[in-house]
This record gives sequence, structure tokens and C-alpha cells, in this order.
Amino acid sequence: SIYWFDAFSTMSWQMCMTSPLVLFMRALGAPALALGLLTGLNPLMSVLQLPMSRHVDRIGHRRLMQFGWLVRTIVITPLIVLPLTTVQIGRPLTIALVLIMIAAFTILRSVSVVAWMPWLSALIPADSRGAFLSRDRFFMNITSLIGLGLSALLLAQGNLRDYSEVFFVGVIAAYASVIFLTRIPPPGSAVGPTAPPATTRVPAA
Repeated sequence: SIYWFDAFSTMSWQMCMTSPLVLFMRALGAPALALGLLTGLNPLMSVLQLPMSRHVDRIGHRRLMQFGWLVRTIVITPLIVLPLTTVQIGRPLTIALVLIMIAAFTILRSVSVVAWMPWLSALIPADSRGAFLSRDRFFMNITSLIGLGLSALLLAQGNLRDYSEVFFVGVIAAYASVIFLTRIPPPGSAVGPTAPPATTRVPAA
């Protein structure tokens, strides 16, 4: 389930948050400032992981990840219809809605992903982590390539409607990642011979 979660999550990211989204914004005539905000929001919001790390143990690794991933997926779901409603609501409003949506998405991602590696550390024995991470990276790279290939095929004609199809596939992949995330066992359930205690606390500072 961990491999499939990371695979579908990566595919969704590739189709909804990278080149297709930038191309969509350019097709809308977004100014350079909007494009800069679009590409800079994720690294900017990553700083939220620092204060959030103090609350992970209290909330729970599994609960925080599942809640954050589900809500962030719900937040980007309207991406599917935005290319279809651009004519009705206007391009400036569409650009503003995309920026608001991506800002909310990156905030939710940053405050929830901080629980991911501690959760994995509680599941994967230390002597198995190297092999696990290698296989996990392989799955992520393959699905990233698939997502990029699908995006290229769907955007072949360059119509705004084509972006809706790309975002639809990406959002479906995001919901699939949420399903597989719910199947990952809670911290303390060993995936291998033994697992380190889930209660081990690493100070944030």
C-alpha cells in the first residue's frame, strides 16, 4: 500500500501541480507574478513543517496524514471544471481561483507531510529502509513518467478543454492515493521483522 500511495500521489502531483498547471496558466495569459507565485508556493509553504512538527505526536502521524491528504485532494478537485468555465467567469478570476486553490493545497500538504517520514520510520525496520526507499523511488519515477506522458497526449491539441481532462486524471490519481493511504497500518505495526517504537520522540529543535 505504501508503494501504491506514493505512486498515485506522484502521478497526481505530476499532472495537477507541475508543467500542465503552468501551461494552463500561460494559456490564460497569467502575468509573470502569478506564474512566480504558482511555482514558489510549495517551497514557501514548506516552512510550515517546522512549527507543525511540534504537534505531530499529539495529533497522531496516521490521522494527520490521512486528514491532510484527503482535504488537499478535495481542495484541488475544482481544477477539473476551471478550464471549462473560463469563458463564463473570465480569465482574471480563473487565475485568482487557481492561485487560491494551490495556496490552500500547499499549506495542507506542508502541515500534513511532516508526519510521513516519522510514520515510515515506525513501520520500516532500520535494516530494510534502504531497499524499501529504492523500490519506492522506482515506483514514483515510473508513475511520474506515466503522468507526464498522459499529460502530453491529452494536451496534444492545446485546447482549454484538454487541461480539464489532464486535471481529471490527476485528481482521480489523488483520490486513489488517499484510498491506499488508509490501508497503510498505524505506527507500531511492523512491516518486516521488527519496527522501532512508535512513541520515540525526536525534538523539533
